[in-house]
Amino acid sequence: MASLRRVFGASVVALVVLVAAFGSDALAATRYWSLDGVQTLAVGLVDVVEFYHAGLDHYSITGDPGEVQVLDLGTIAGWTRTGQVFQAYAIGSSPGAATNPVCRDFGVPVPGISSHLHSANAVECYQVYVLFGTVWQIESDNVFQIDVPDSVGGCPGGTIPVYRLFNSQADANHRYTTSTTVRAQMEAAGWVREGYGPGGVVFCAIGP
Repeated sequence: MASLRRVFGASVVALVVLVAAFGSDALAATRYWSLDGVQTLAVGLVDVVEFYHAGLDHYSITGDPGEVQVLDLGTIAGWTRTGQVFQAYAIGSSPGAATNPVCRDFGVPVPGISSHLHSANAVECYQVYVLFGTVWQIESDNVFQIDVPDSVGGCPGGTIPVYRLFNSQADANHRYTTSTTVRAQMEAAGWVREGYGPGGVVFCAIGP
């Protein structure tokens, strides 16, 4: 995976991350009992909303309705919605075998990063923690759940690809988008693709 080569190369500048420190609560799926008496987890859905901070020139995503409200209200100043949203599964859902929890790590502001990493790749989550634990602090091992692509970037039926782009700067910001138009715009600005396959796919969001 291209992101792992960048993250674990010689330069800390190339770490994978995202923005702004929030909490780690998210919508939980509703528990119920099936007719045969076996407890089952219902499939809950969340909107993963993108925000932008013009002062930092950073993008951020969150699937936590509480965090979305905080940013919408301006409690953490400077963040505005971009209009980009994709749908994922809530914490505690059991949608299918291709679904992974998404971890979130925070790059502490002291080294000049102040950004987040979101990954559904367990190896990536673990290696960021092990290799760069003094700079990247794990906030949660499960902020939402989402389907993952195969090794060439293919997504399961009924899902759409989510692309990841890296700004190649010391403040190490990433943008996640389902739009190939947005991807092209970011590449024109110098951002580079990360993820599986030539498209740089990292997640497979719930399709329309």
